[in-house]
Amino acid sequence: MATHCPQKHTAIDHLTIEFSTKSKTEFQQLKTRLYEYLREHHIRIGSKGPHTLGQFTDGNLLHSALTTSNKKTKGSIKYLPAKNRLKLELNGAQCALIELSAQRFCPLIHLAQTHNGIIRRIDIYYDDFTGRFDIRRTQKDVAKGLYKPNTGPKPQVSYIGRPAQTMYIGSLKSSKFMRIYRKYLEQKLPSTDPLYGYWYRHEMVLKNQGKTVIPLLALRQSDGLFLGEYPKAHRKFIENTKPMNMQRIVAKQVACGIAAKTRYVKRQAGRLINLLDELVVDDSMIINGIKRPGLPQGIELPKVLDRRVLKQEVTAMLLGEQHRQGATYAQTK
Repeated sequence: MATHCPQKHTAIDHLTIEFSTKSKTEFQQLKTRLYEYLREHHIRIGSKGPHTLGQFTDGNLLHSALTTSNKKTKGSIKYLPAKNRLKLELNGAQCALIELSAQRFCPLIHLAQTHNGIIRRIDIYYDDFTGRFDIRRTQKDVAKGLYKPNTGPKPQVSYIGRPAQTMYIGSLKSSKFMRIYRKYLEQKLPSTDPLYGYWYRHEMVLKNQGKTVIPLLALRQSDGLFLGEYPKAHRKFIENTKPMNMQRIVAKQVACGIAAKTRYVKRQAGRLINLLDELVVDDSMIINGIKRPGLPQGIELPKVLDRRVLKQEVTAMLLGEQHRQGATYAQTK
């Protein structure tokens, strides 16, 4: 089994993989291995079951260290012991923690090869931080026929929001479609953030249905699948671009979670801190007087997250909050 995965321009945002074991013993071994793999990446097995089980009889919700995991689409692990089957569903926050590690999804490929794993769905994305490949640019690419299949009619195009915040290429019920959206709005970045207005996500959704078969190597070589499905449109993403900096993306997500906590603290204790700032000369005395050990609820810092990158993002976030507060104060005068 490979110990490291190559650098990539794309990453995985959602994964559904189904395993089929041959015996009860193998089924239990797979559960144990999967539990270990998930815990290594700060993904915890919850006590509550999924909202829907489908053909499976039992299951658990999955929770991750990133605060974005509180979305409605939670990850889960589902079981069907009678037929020795297991289904693993990972959402974007959980996939990001796995992509952050050196081995990424390589150990999961090994488990899938050993226990008849089949990818039922995979979402692969490319993040543009320049703003060049925005929704307007994508509209022009569609008009040029860059997203047109080799056979069949032109793809269906739909939008959400006015002006469009999300663009869909292809039917949401089909085995393949694209989702292009303003990631800076989805992450609720402040207008002072350097990526505000520039961060666009191009996300390809593939489902294992009909003639569509998703190879396991897509977990290791997502660039090839991303390029192969829409070669005319996606060649510009793969060629002449730097590999994805997953550290920066995860740090940005953690910083957004810290920003939400910071705004809460400002509402609850901002006036008290302001009074202390007037009465005490040494700022360190204020900090030492109100802080206590531990992390706030809902925030966990992954061990593999580069603290230098996180410090940069949190500093930028705090500067943005100061700028926002200053603008609000100026408007009230």
